[in-house]
Amino acid sequence: RIDAAVYDMLARGPAPAADGRIVVVDIDQKSLAELGRWPWSRRTHAQLIDRLDQAQVKGVAFNVLLSEPALFDPAGDALLARALARNGRVVLPVLAEPVQMNGASVELMPIPEFAASAAALGHAEMMVDDDGVARSVFLRAGLGSPHWPALPLSLPRLEARARDTADLPGRRLVAGGEPPSPYQWVRDHQVLIPYPDPPNAFRHVSYTDVLNQRIPASMLRGHWVVVGMNAVGMGPEVKVPGHAASSTISGADYQAAMLNMLVKDASITPMPEGWLVLLSMLIVALPLVLCGVRGLHRIWRPVALMMVVAGVLSVMLLRFAHLWFTPVPAVIVLALGALLWLYRLLRRTQRQAQSDS
Repeated sequence: RIDAAVYDMLARGPAPAADGRIVVVDIDQKSLAELGRWPWSRRTHAQLIDRLDQAQVKGVAFNVLLSEPALFDPAGDALLARALARNGRVVLPVLAEPVQMNGASVELMPIPEFAASAAALGHAEMMVDDDGVARSVFLRAGLGSPHWPALPLSLPRLEARARDTADLPGRRLVAGGEPPSPYQWVRDHQVLIPYPDPPNAFRHVSYTDVLNQRIPASMLRGHWVVVGMNAVGMGPEVKVPGHAASSTISGADYQAAMLNMLVKDASITPMPEGWLVLLSMLIVALPLVLCGVRGLHRIWRPVALMMVVAGVLSVMLLRFAHLWFTPVPAVIVLALGALLWLYRLLRRTQRQAQSDS
C-alpha cells in the first residue's frame, strides 16, 4: 500500500496528453432514453458499425460483450456479422468468468458469426488493485496461456506488436517450466497505465448522436474509436491513480487510456523484482561503504543522502525511462538503520555520562 501511495503521488508527472485522434462513443443516459432499455437489438449495433465505416474511422474497439445469440432476432445477428465484415476494422472483446465461486474459469467469446467477421479479438480485462484503483494492465492474457492481446492492442495497425511478443513492453510473468493449468487465466506483459489529466479527457460523443448522424463525419474520419458503456449503473467504474477517490472512469475510458498509451508508446514498466532487490541492496549498502567500519558514528549523513537519492532515482527513472522503481523498501531499511544507530548512540552517551574513566 505504501508503494501504491508513492506511485500515485508520482504518476501524474509523466502522463501523456490525451491523443486528439481517440474518440469514445458512449452508451450513455441520452442513448438509453432515445433507443430504449438495454440490451438493444443487434440491428442497432450493425447500423452504428456502418456509420463508422462511412466515416472511414481508423479502427473500432467495440467494448460490448456479444457472447450469446439473440434468441428472438437471429436476423439481427446476421446483419451485425455482415456489418463487421464490411467494416473490417472492428475488434471485439473476450472476458474470463468463473463457472462457480473459486472454481475454474471459462472464456466468454463472441458467438462464432461475430468472431469470424471481426478484424480481431482481444481481452478486455480491467485490472483493479485491492484499493479499487486501476493502475496496470496485462498486454497479453488468456485461459491456459496468454494468447489474447489486450483489446486496443488488437486494433489494425497495432496488431503487428500484438503478434511480436518480443517487441511488447512490460514485466514478464510467464516463465519457462511447468505450464499453467488450462483452466487458469494467465497474464503476461504487465505495464502501468499513464492516464491523461484529467483521465476522461478524450473526446466523448453519444452513441445515439453517431447513429443518427448528428456528428459530422470529419470528427470521426481517421480516428480511433472506442465504444463502451458510460451510463450510470451500467458497466464497471474504477478509480484512477493520482486523483481523488470520488473520481472514477468507465471501462471505455480505461480502454481509451490504454490505446493512448500504445499510440504514444508511453507505457510504464514495473522494474523486475530481481533488479529491484539488487538496486535496493546497493542503495542500502552504500552508506556503510562510504563511512567504513570506523566511521559509523558519522553514518547519519550518508543515510540521509541515500534516502534522497532513492527518491530522486525513482522520479528520474519514471520520467525519462518509463520504468517504475519503488524507493519504499530501500528507504524503510535506511530509516530503520538510522533509528538503530540513533538508539545505540543514545545508549553509548548514557553510559559515558554515568561513568568516570
